[in-house]
Amino acid sequence: MDQPRSDQRPGGLRRRFGALLPFVLIVGLVAGAWGAHRWWVGQPYPTEDPTETMRRLHEYARTAYDVLGIDDEITPRADRTDCAPPGFRGQQSASAATDAFGVAYRWHTPVEPGDGRPALEELRAGLAVSGWRVTEEEYENPERLRLRMAQGEDELVARYHALSRYGEGPVLEVGFFAPCRQLPPGHDGHQRLRPDQPPLSGARVPG
Repeated sequence: MDQPRSDQRPGGLRRRFGALLPFVLIVGLVAGAWGAHRWWVGQPYPTEDPTETMRRLHEYARTAYDVLGIDDEITPRADRTDCAPPGFRGQQSASAATDAFGVAYRWHTPVEPGDGRPALEELRAGLAVSGWRVTEEEYENPERLRLRMAQGEDELVARYHALSRYGEGPVLEVGFFAPCRQLPPGHDGHQRLRPDQPPLSGARVPG
């Protein structure tokens, strides 16, 4: 039986590839257009109820309060932080997204001069037990110290200031920060976020 000539094979491959070329081009164009669209508009933030966010941050604050052994009653302040619309389009926008939110949950307490670093080291050790990890420490200037820690996407920033802006002498500032999240459907994007949590005090409130 005659064997097919080897010089005929390249031509057959070219014909088969030529038949597939339009399909390959269409798939490539569709994939490229989809990728460009996702790059432009970005992925939406994960959805989370602000009430749950606030409850989680309050528990962090409560843990820090207990670790530091504070007796005075403290009412943390909750502030909504701006979130840029996702994607490259959002990065170019000067306005914040109205359907997304971040939360800063802060409190402060006066401390004795020289107690700043021991308090931050105690806070670091106490939170590490709960899975927090140190991301930054600044102890060079004894009058302005800073500790940053993270758990998942949540963050702690604790600072000691020898000269307080609150007029109370040396002060320790503790802030927990939640990343940007999408508001659930039906939630008013212009509604002010309210902590709806009890003050921090020496006695825990049941529930």
